Parts: sequence; structure tokens; C-alpha cells
Amino acid sequence: MTDKASIGGLTADGSAFVGTVYRSYAQSIQSGFIWSAANGVQPVGDRPANSPLIQAESYTSNDISADGSVIVGKAAGAVFGMAGAYRWTQEGGFQSLGTLPNGFASEATAVSGDGKVVVGFDGFNSGEGFRWTEAGGMQSLGFLSGGEAIRADQPKATNYDGSVVVGMALTGDYKQNAFRWTEQTGMQALPTLDNKLTVANGISWDGSVIAGHSQKGYYSQAVRWVDGEIASLGGLNGADMSLSWAYDVSGNGAVIVGDVSGNASRNNGFRWTEESGMVTVEDWLRASGAEVPSNFPGQSDITLSAEATNEDGSVVVGRTRNDEVYIARGNGDGPTGGNTGGGGNSGGGGNTGGGGSNGGGNAGGGSTGGSGTGGNAGGGTAGGGNTGGNTGGGTGGVGLITLTSLATSLGTTASVATATLNSFGMIVNGAGSRPLDRRAPAGKSITWVGGDWGSDDHGSRDGTLGLGEFGFGHNFGPVQLNGVVGYTGLNQNTTYGGTTDANAGYVKLEAMGLLAGDEVSGLWGIVTGVGLWGEADITRNYLVNGGLIDSSRGNSDIEGYGIRGRLEWENAVPYLSPYLEASYANTCLGAYTETGGAFPAAFNKLCDDDTELRYGFDATVPLGEKFSVIGTLEGVHRFESHGSNVTGQVIGLGGFNFAGASYQQDWVRAGLGFEVDISGSKLSVMGNLTSRGEASNAWVAANWRVTF
Repeated sequence: MTDKASIGGLTADGSAFVGTVYRSYAQSIQSGFIWSAANGVQPVGDRPANSPLIQAESYTSNDISADGSVIVGKAAGAVFGMAGAYRWTQEGGFQSLGTLPNGFASEATAVSGDGKVVVGFDGFNSGEGFRWTEAGGMQSLGFLSGGEAIRADQPKATNYDGSVVVGMALTGDYKQNAFRWTEQTGMQALPTLDNKLTVANGISWDGSVIAGHSQKGYYSQAVRWVDGEIASLGGLNGADMSLSWAYDVSGNGAVIVGDVSGNASRNNGFRWTEESGMVTVEDWLRASGAEVPSNFPGQSDITLSAEATNEDGSVVVGRTRNDEVYIARGNGDGPTGGNTGGGGNSGGGGNTGGGGSNGGGNAGGGSTGGSGTGGNAGGGTAGGGNTGGNTGGGTGGVGLITLTSLATSLGTTASVATATLNSFGMIVNGAGSRPLDRRAPAGKSITWVGGDWGSDDHGSRDGTLGLGEFGFGHNFGPVQLNGVVGYTGLNQNTTYGGTTDANAGYVKLEAMGLLAGDEVSGLWGIVTGVGLWGEADITRNYLVNGGLIDSSRGNSDIEGYGIRGRLEWENAVPYLSPYLEASYANTCLGAYTETGGAFPAAFNKLCDDDTELRYGFDATVPLGEKFSVIGTLEGVHRFESHGSNVTGQVIGLGGFNFAGASYQQDWVRAGLGFEVDISGSKLSVMGNLTSRGEASNAWVAANWRVTF
């Protein structure tokens, strides 16, 4: 996501949030998005990410329910046939909410925590406030005194069960007031600091705490209303006041977030509690144990805003100074899973999830009248083939990370799997290439040692790999059988200095026999099978806290198997032996859970297939009795177009599912070397190069063999 974005609401556990991307030059064309650790940034609903930049397909995403199942916003006519407010669910898709009587356009600005109530206004940028339910449809909230003649209200938020609505409304004298609405009281103006402009932007789940801002003198000040009484949130460093705006309040009412000016005349995101007062998001992270660099003594210059927070304020979402969306995670405040009703306790559904592939189902939701909000979603940690649940708690680290950095670092696991497959391919097509060179005369045996070493730098890969092996074979006449044991290792450098070191042992069994012709010029069939077992040490690096490199580390098992079938006509023409080869390999990186770092992750088992067709020829050109020039030229086609998805969960945030890397399906390999007879044994050395593809880009193969 590279365009400017605004942030909407955040789920209870902080694992997903919604917002709007402004995609045109004049920011007149919007696309609503949802971010989740499960899928990264995605358009809401089934809207294509690359949809045309036309006004008729604009839509916003303004809020999300506590369990992430309901999203609301405004859509243009091409999205669902009628411009206006919408409510989206996975089951029902985009649902138009219509307009008020005699209305002409509507926008949904917020949804209740339980997803059952939607609030907004009927108008363009403001209008007549409404409250929508499935049973009652769209109902007017009414007006403050004289406001019906102006119709410029903006409901901003509602509590967990939708019984309390807050926002901004005008009176007949065009004064802008924060308001609170309930069915019993109707719309009422909230107190102000100085009888001037006020706006209410957020509300706790039980409706008792409201956050917003109120003008005093020439300054807008972040404020909160508790049981109808207004109080300034003060300023940074204990100041009585700062130019500031509050945008959201945690579900439990203990934490308020917003923007504050005063940090060397810069804006910062702030986080406020009664205990800490107003502090920058950066200082909250420091107090939570994170290392945050400072551009000024005791200050920092990372966040531009703080726009949404979760149930206990442990997750804050906003924008950085370079307009990237960030997620900050630190210590929470106040209880979780408590009462969430405004006119009663709205509840919860207990703990959800529990050991599924990505941590279980939705967190909370349920109907009003219960207690709690579902607590932590999931349960358990990664293990076995798939990771567990645990997406709701504080088992992860603390820190701030942008969506770009998080997605980039998690995706590096796909390159690890690709590199592992490349190592497997070298076993067969590096030291294992030119199989007729390891043929013994009938009734004789052969033994050899060999190895490869090279670089694997195609595309985004950056590493080295090598192997060494010992082989023995005996020619029984109709067929020769070979057995090989070996050891392979690879090193890959990944994003921001991360590394992957993988080491594995392997065994290889091979059978070859003459199918037609004779020993001088004949058609040979070769079948090879390989098994591999080892482990990988993975250090995943990522940028946190405005530029620091953090690391999370894990260890995973590696296993794989493969088979190759080859037909080669030796000396079909003098010195040239054309061949056709098909192979299949499967390599798996076992499930593992990282430790350390601010955003460790648990990765599910990742398996990848490699099905290839190779065609080419081997060449052996004698330049004397004991010296020959050898070479190979082949084309390769890989049938898979992309790798397997990388899945798992960021501990404490939620699951992820990133598309596998796209593969280059066709490439060419060329090899050139020599073979020399040394006292009856033979030494061969050959250098190999490949065009851009999924094979290693360059390596040297050496083999020394003795027949007896």
C-alpha cells in the first residue's frame, strides 16, 4: 500500500483494522481496505485491488466490528447498484442501507462492537444523523436546537451494543457541538471547555467514556467526557494543555489516542491514560520496554498520528511521518473481557479458536446480555503441523512496525523454501548430472567422491550453497546399481541482514541400464531416487521503531524426497549424447515458532513441489589419451508457476497467509570443464551457469572416481 491512507476502526484483539486509500491525484477516488495479519492489506469484499480509477467504483471503509465480521462505509453506485452507506459481511457481501425519507445520499461512519447497529448521516459530507438496525432500518437521530434547518451533523462512533451514539452536530446558530444520543434522551449537546467548537470521536464499549476535542481560546484540546463531565487530557510532559485532538478510546475506556502538537513544533501520535497522562506513542513504547531512537533528547520523530486502538489500548494504529501505516504494540491498561453494554452487558462468546491452522475463529461477538467480549482469540502456541491459536494476548514483543516492513519480512520464508529446493535440485543436477560418467564395465565396481559449490543469487535470493558426497556402484550386467550418501548446506541472506542456514544429509539410489544399441552408442535409461533430512536456523530481521533492526529467530526441520527419470542416447553423433529428463521433488520446512524480537511469528509447515522437464546434451571431446573437454547444454521447464502460500501467525496479532513467490518457469544451463585420467582414476571439474530462473546461478562441480 503506497498511496495515502486514513485509518478506520480496529478489532478487539488488534488483529485487523480497516481504512481508506486515496488513489487519485486529487484524492477524490477511494478504495476501502482491511488489514489483517492473516492476509495483509486487501480490498474489502471481492473488489479487485487493481480496479479502474473511476469515481463510480469509489468506496470507503470507516469502521469494523469487535470480531472483524462487519465492515461499514460508503460506496459509489457501481459497487452494489446504489450509492450510499453499506454494511459488509462475508456471508452477505455489500448490503446497501438506503437513505432516510427524502434523503439522497448516505454514509456509514461507525458500527457497534457486536456488528448489529450502524450509524452515519444522510448527506454528502454531513447531514442528518441516522442509526440503522436490521429490524428497524434507518432511523433519524434528530437534531440539536435549530439544527434541522442546517442538517450538517456527523455521528462518529457508537458503543458495543449501539445504544449510545456520539459525534458532532450544529445548532441553529451554526455552533459546532459534540453530542451524545440515546433512545431515551435523544440528541444532547455535551459540555465544552470554553463554549466553543467541540467534537466527539470515540466511545468506550459501555458508553461511559467519550473522547474528542474541544476548543479553548485558540487551541483545540483533546478531551474526554466521563458520565457527561468534560476534562482536558492536558499536554505532553505534564503540561496543562497542548494543541491536540483525540480520535479513539479503548473498548474498556482506559486509553485514549490521538494527535498532539508541541514536539519541537511537530505532530505526534499520543496515547493517554489517567496514570501516565498524555505521552507520545514513542514514549509509551519506551515505557513498555521497547528501544526507540530519539531525534531529540527524550523525544522522537516517528509517528504523525494515532487514529485507532483496541480493547485495552495494547495496540495502536496510525501513520508515520512518511505516511506509512504502522502498528504499535505495547503494554495495555485496564481490564479486558468486561461489560460491554450501554443499556446492558453485551457479550462475548467466550474464548474462541484453539489450535486450528491459524488460530481458530472470530473473537467475541455474540448477543447482548452476556458478559465479556470473547477474551483472547485462539489458544495455544505453534506446534505440530500447524500453529495454534493465541492471537489475542501479550505473548509477542513490544514495538512499532509498518505494514510494509512486516509483510516483507514474513514473505522471506518463501525464499527460504525456494533456496532449499534449489539445494535439493543440485543433488540431482549438480553432482548428480552426467550419470553415464559414473558407469562401470560389466562385472566391475566404481566408487567416487564429488561435490559442488556455488552461488544462488537469482532474483531476490542472495546466498551460497554446496554439497559433498561419496558413492559406490556395481554393474551387474543388465543393470548397474549405485548408492550415494552426502551432506549439503546453504546460506541465504534475507531482508535487513537476516540469514537462513540450512544443513541436511541425503541418500541417493540409482539404477541404469542399456535399453538399445551397444556400449559405444546406445540408449540408456536411468532412474534416481533421493531422500533428504536436516534442519534450518532462520533469523528474520525487520525494521521497528522508526529504523532499528530487530530479529526473531527460529529452528525448523527440513525433509524432502525426489525421483528422476532420464533417457540418454550416448554418442548419437560423435562426442554428443542427447537426453530427455523428467524429475519431481518435494521439500518441506517444518512448523516452527520464533523467539525474540518485537514481532515474533509462528510459521506453519511449508511444503513446495518442483516438477521439471530437462532436454539437452552432454559432450565429451577427447584431446588426447588422458584428457577430454566435457560440457553440458540444456533447457529446463518448471511446471509450477508459483510456490506454496506462507501461513502462520504473528504472535499476539493474528494469522497471516501470504501468496507464494512467482517462479521463472524456463531457463537454460550451460556447463564446461575437463576430465583427466590420473593413474587409472578420473578427475572431472566443470563450471556451470544458468540464465535467470529457479536454479542456482553458478557453481563448480568436481568428481574423482575409481573403477575396480
